Amino acid sequence: MRINHRFFFYLVMALFLHGCSSTSTPDTSPERPSTPPSVEPVKSAKPPPTLDKAHFKQSIITKERDSGKTIVFSTINGFKKGKVNDRRPWGESYISAAVDKATGDITYQINTIVKYRSHKLHLYREVRYDSNGETKFIDATILERKVDCLESTETGAARRSGCYPSERVVFTLDQEQITKLSEGYTGDSQAQLRYTMLPRSGPTYLATLYLAEIAALVEAVEEYKKSLGL
Repeated sequence: MRINHRFFFYLVMALFLHGCSSTSTPDTSPERPSTPPSVEPVKSAKPPPTLDKAHFKQSIITKERDSGKTIVFSTINGFKKGKVNDRRPWGESYISAAVDKATGDITYQINTIVKYRSHKLHLYREVRYDSNGETKFIDATILERKVDCLESTETGAARRSGCYPSERVVFTLDQEQITKLSEGYTGDSQAQLRYTMLPRSGPTYLATLYLAEIAALVEAVEEYKKSLGL
């Protein structure tokens, strides 16, 4: 029987190609498991400070004046009050004490910085407050008037910016009154001295000062006097 050489050749080639295709490795590399995206930990907001006597005492600053003859204690850095709205005045209050290094005499002043949105100065020159059920009026002194311009901010679609007049106003309470207010602090961080700033024109400003702030300053001043032997 004659063998068809051509048929035999094609059969051998077909078997050879089939073997090569079954043993070849694919060009694509196997898929690697995907790495999950890194997630940064959420930073928790810093809790607000407890507005007690210890907090205000730590924030007291001092500076000398009158060529070093007087030292002034101040709680100006103790608490910053934010703006509520543009329709009413806003601001902040703090207490200061000037101590004569030679005599130990102390002058206490309540400082109020009032800001408002108006083209006309309000001129806060009088203070009204209640003491032992009696309404009292005290003359105030404007130490500084200036205009503060705030950077523009965006709130939704509204963009707001503006300049605001401000007045730094002080009035004096004697040492007996300050001591009594200081002794009124019994650990309640919300206890406050409340008073009203009366302007020549425009709306009044309802101001507050923490009794813890007053107690902290009185304590710091007395400790300083003791260190001088006064």
